[in-house]
Amino acid sequence: MNKINTGCNATGSAVPGRGFDLKKGHLYETIVGVLDQEGNPHLAPIGVRVLEMHENGQCVLEARVFSTATIYSCLKRSGECTVHFPNPSQLDLFFLPFRHVLPGLQGKVAPPEMLGCGRRVRSPVHCGIANYLEAGVSWVKDETVSDAIAAQGGEGSRRGVFRLSSRGVVINDPASRPINRYDGLILEFLVKASRFRHFPPGSDEQLIYMSEMAEILEKMEKIAPGDDKNAFAHEILDSFRREPDGKS
Repeated sequence: MNKINTGCNATGSAVPGRGFDLKKGHLYETIVGVLDQEGNPHLAPIGVRVLEMHENGQCVLEARVFSTATIYSCLKRSGECTVHFPNPSQLDLFFLPFRHVLPGLQGKVAPPEMLGCGRRVRSPVHCGIANYLEAGVSWVKDETVSDAIAAQGGEGSRRGVFRLSSRGVVINDPASRPINRYDGLILEFLVKASRFRHFPPGSDEQLIYMSEMAEILEKMEKIAPGDDKNAFAHEILDSFRREPDGKS
């Protein structure tokens, strides 16, 4: 087994009610750390949904992982991981799946000296990411999906639905905002809405924009169900649909 640095373990702890805030039901973009079958650190971007939040900072997350992904077999084998919450200034970490075509990327965003070891799990910790969870797989279920990616494993179209229960929560920077795909969708929706009336009433361009806005709104509701901004977006889209001439 390749050893990983144990000298940069964080000493922070959960701080309920302060800046770092996860919302129940929302989907966040994270970097999950596991050990591969040879004991080497493996980091991969994974979207996780918050299923439960408790006052002491502990939580339960859900990750849906294709059976063809390395992290799928790692989670099945070890039953534990670290779940990191980068802030928007650390988006370069999400290029990790393309390290085989980006020379030097691994050394730039996840060098060995930046990889520590969890305190409650053996999985790797990226010391450059302030806030993370140490988690265990409390439940997993394989499901069949109609997806060409999952089918590439040769065992049918499968993905694992993993329930991850936190064993420890480390918050070193309460003000570091986790990345939520929802933010970008809101902005994309509003950009399209702001351009809608620049086209002639009832034009093909307006119809295309309404269709694109409806698709974005559908994603918004999946990523952040029940959020107030979904209701705002619905009102805007419905107002466009009610206007036969495209004007207020």
